[in-house]
Amino acid sequence: VAALVRPGSEARVPSGVEVSLGSVFDPNVIARAADGAEVLFHAIGSLDPSLSPAAHRWLHVAPTENALAAARHAGVR
Repeated sequence: VAALVRPGSEARVPSGVEVSLGSVFDPNVIARAADGAEVLFHAIGSLDPSLSPAAHRWLHVAPTENALAAARHAGVR
């Protein structure tokens, strides 16, 4: 199991998990973290009602597109 987490969040990852630090807004970081993976789970988002609709789209669409592109690039099934 491997996880891509924001810098500073790695302390919350259970032991035994391979940690990659970076941003889901950088498709190259996701591709490196996904290299060799069989499955990629994308679990980023926000339910913060104070965010504008544009901010919600930015937080959900861009990382999802990046995760899909990285998974294809890395050959994830």
